[in-house]
Amino acid sequence: MGKNVNNPNTRLGHMSTVFQDYSSSINPNACVFEAIAEPMMVIDRKYNHKRYEEKIIQLLEDVGLNRSYLKKYPHELSGGEAQRVCIARAISTEPQFLLLDEAISSLDVSIQTQILNLFLKLKEKYKMSYLFITHDIQAAVYICDRIIFFNDGKIIEETAVNNIGRVKDPYSRSLLAAVIPF
Repeated sequence: MGKNVNNPNTRLGHMSTVFQDYSSSINPNACVFEAIAEPMMVIDRKYNHKRYEEKIIQLLEDVGLNRSYLKKYPHELSGGEAQRVCIARAISTEPQFLLLDEAISSLDVSIQTQILNLFLKLKEKYKMSYLFITHDIQAAVYICDRIIFFNDGKIIEETAVNNIGRVKDPYSRSLLAAVIPF
């Protein structure tokens, strides 16, 4: 949108992030309700507990959890449940853009697939765009429309997922060689 994302006011309500380390992404002293409500309260200063509770229950359902999680604390959650709470928190302000920074890498493989499917479902429901940062090329191919390869902090190649077998850069090809036969 042509705006500098270093300015927090530019991001406020438009961008959100799901990080790799779900264990440090939620205040250990905050219950699930409080963790998800926090960004909503930053956007909407007219806090109404009942209205927030209804929305948070819907968000929990959207990420595959139910209302019984409202009063749970992070130490009572599995890794997959905690990451789902982080996802609910990230989408609570209905951002247009979601940054997924290694958002599945610390989860068990079976849970990773569930979370990837969840991201696809939420992308459609909330009409969000994602920037999915990962070292897992198979996950990127599964969830993304386009892939950008970086080397030493620089973009070296960009391609549509359906053209991934046609990358030209030797570094990109070497990354793909481990998972996609050429």
